[in-house]
Amino acid sequence: MDGAKDIAESMVSTITDNDSGFFSGVATGLLDVPVDLFYLGYDFLDTEHRYENENDKYRFAYMIKANLLSMQSIERVIQIIFEEYFDKLSDEQKRRLVETKVGSILGGMVGKQVIFGGHLGAIFGSRWLTKFAGSTIALSVVSVGSSVSRAIYTSRDLAEKNPELYMKLRREGDLDLLYFLVENKMNPYVKAIENYSKNRELFDTIFDEFVKKLE
Repeated sequence: MDGAKDIAESMVSTITDNDSGFFSGVATGLLDVPVDLFYLGYDFLDTEHRYENENDKYRFAYMIKANLLSMQSIERVIQIIFEEYFDKLSDEQKRRLVETKVGSILGGMVGKQVIFGGHLGAIFGSRWLTKFAGSTIALSVVSVGSSVSRAIYTSRDLAEKNPELYMKLRREGDLDLLYFLVENKMNPYVKAIENYSKNRELFDTIFDEFVKKLE
């Protein structure tokens, strides 16, 4: 398991990368053909989960048919993950966050209102979607069979490690199946969230390191 400093450093990188850095990170994960082919082969051999896989493929097909495979859906995935993390912070931790670069970016009293009002996830989701938008490749690649298999197994892995977050994404229109598109950049936040209930001390240590790197 990654240490607190490594997780915190990745969290900071996610929100401070310039546009090209964020997009290249997402694109690298999106266009990782060997990984996609691995999941496609695993899907073919995975007879134990044949029924679940077919059901998930049906869910994915429905998203395409209902025009739910959109940048707005990807934005919502990012928002939910940010919201889930920031909502778990104590008031004291939120106060410390206001005093970092995050507070400066949002600006004074506005920053406080955003952070304490529970709107930080929405702000970050919208902001970082602009780094992802403009990719005509993004939404076309996910229709390829190997990417669908990857979406299914990434979703299932999330369900095992973080069932609460998985259900929040799934309840909002099967958004769990789009997590793989942002996993490369959002995974450090997911790791931090996992430790909230499993190891609160580590969760707090990750936050302490996160704040240090933002100061």
